[in-house]
Amino acid sequence: MKLKIKKYLISENKKILDLYKYFEKNGVNICIVVNKDNKFLGIVTPSDIRKGITKGYSLNSKIKEITNKNPIIVKGIINDNKISDIVSNKNYNYINPPLIPFISEKNIPYDIVDKENIHSLKKQVNLLNKKITQRILLIGGAGYIGSILTKKLVAQGNNVDVFDKFIYLKKKNFEKIINHKKLNCIKGDSRHVDKIFESIQKCDAVVHLAEMVGDPLCEQRPTKTYVTNYLASTHLVALGEAWTIAKKSNLNLSKVYKGIAVSSGNSFVHETESQVILNGSYNINFTMDLVLKDTGLFNNLAKKLNAPLEISPLIVKIFEDGQKKYGSRAWSSMIVKRMEELNNIDFRADGFPGELIDNEQEEKGYEI
Repeated sequence: MKLKIKKYLISENKKILDLYKYFEKNGVNICIVVNKDNKFLGIVTPSDIRKGITKGYSLNSKIKEITNKNPIIVKGIINDNKISDIVSNKNYNYINPPLIPFISEKNIPYDIVDKENIHSLKKQVNLLNKKITQRILLIGGAGYIGSILTKKLVAQGNNVDVFDKFIYLKKKNFEKIINHKKLNCIKGDSRHVDKIFESIQKCDAVVHLAEMVGDPLCEQRPTKTYVTNYLASTHLVALGEAWTIAKKSNLNLSKVYKGIAVSSGNSFVHETESQVILNGSYNINFTMDLVLKDTGLFNNLAKKLNAPLEISPLIVKIFEDGQKKYGSRAWSSMIVKRMEELNNIDFRADGFPGELIDNEQEEKGYEI
């Protein structure tokens, strides 16, 4: 803890009378109130004392009775957004004395800053952010993990190059989902070393996510493949129930789609298959029989390992029912029709494509 902050700290169990001694000693009419573990509780100023006296507290009352527990503070990691929020706070101009406590993530006071210096601190934070931002290359970055990582990296101010074949999620759709000026998409095959090396030379860091699924890796690591495909199938079934509740709650499905896409409930399945579900085409170029193959392999593996499961057998039964209703070659995303028919509703919304199509021209030399 900095020496500067120590003189402002006072125990919650001290008397109001003690505050005047602190004010006189420090030459500033503010104290930061802490508990026995030095955890931040609030602040006290002469204004708080006057309010306490009018409420019937005496000079012998404990400070915690008159503590302002919701002052303007900076808590946690300092960034431009936090400083901007403080400056735009409606009470910012009325802070008296004009001092703002800085509190750590563990709720420990570690500094106190004159509010007039907040503006210069904002410039320092901006300068620091510019220095630490990087250009990062994600090879195979258009998948589920890559898309989440891309969002986090651009949100931190980094420039992100995503190098991918864009087979499952087309380049334009990926750009639309991320929707950030610091994103640069490069369409190519990671097996073409020259193209990869060209991209690597322009970046400060590289994250390799390519060839995590698909042949021949699926044959080399079948268990990982079974787990991945099972999760995708489970997400699809769950989407059917999620859209059911959204529809029956009369929510705007277009807004719900966007809300899920930026939430912790998001998934690669939602960002892709929900689009063709909301369109009504269900065309995801993946069929019921293929899902049953994947979920069956996963379920059989669980039996072989003597691992009792609850959801897996149910997922298999659901897709068996879907195959019986709509056929083996029906699109796998049509599994949500079971919920539409059961509840006599549909999951339609305007503005979604009937098929996720890449309209870009092939780039000769490394396009697959």
